[in-house]
Formats: sequence, C-alpha cells, structure tokens
Amino acid sequence: DLSRALRACWRPPGGSPGSVITFRFGLDAAGKLTGKPLVTYSRLTGDSFAQRQFVASALAALNACTPVLLEPGFAPVAANRVLTLTFASPENRREVRICNAGPALQVGPAVAITLS
Repeated sequence: DLSRALRACWRPPGGSPGSVITFRFGLDAAGKLTGKPLVTYSRLTGDSFAQRQFVASALAALNACTPVLLEPGFAPVAANRVLTLTFASPENRREVRICNAGPALQVGPAVAITLS
C-alpha cells in the first residue's frame, strides 16, 4: 500500500530527534509526482547540518519512492488529489489518515499520510 511504500524509502538521519517536516504534493494515476512537493510545515531540531540532513532525507525518500505502484481501485482516488505527507523523527508518533475513511491507521515510526 501507499503508506508502506513511502515508509520503506525513508532512512531518518540521526541528530534530529523531534524533527518533523510535512510536504503537500500530488500523484497522477501512474503514481508519479505532479509538480514539486511544497513544504507546509517544519519543526527542525539539532544543529544546522542535522536539520539539512533531515530535510534532504525526506525529499530523497519522496523522490525515490515515486512513481509508486497504486492499487487499481486507489489510483483514481489518489490521482490529482492533494496528498499531505509528514516525515517525523522516530521519537514522534505517526498515523495515516484518509479523509472520511474512519480512524487513522498506524504505519510505524516515521511517516504520516493524509489524502484530501
């Protein structure tokens, strides 16, 4: 699924406990990025090197994971919608929320995804 694919690509760097960055972006039905991801929120900890490493690792994961294989039933839902993806250091709790789909799904220690 989408959350597992994106989570598998990210290797959070050390030195930035509590860091969080959220990107807003779109995918087409083939799972490719549509345009450049936009940073909508960040809280970066550590020294300036650690902060740059954290941002770079999140961007690298997003680029490495796309195009992502979307399930045939999910591709038209995700296509041309705004996705919000949050990368958070392992010290923070993460969830996946899909609007109007009930409670959040736990996806492990690193990534939260919101479909709007």
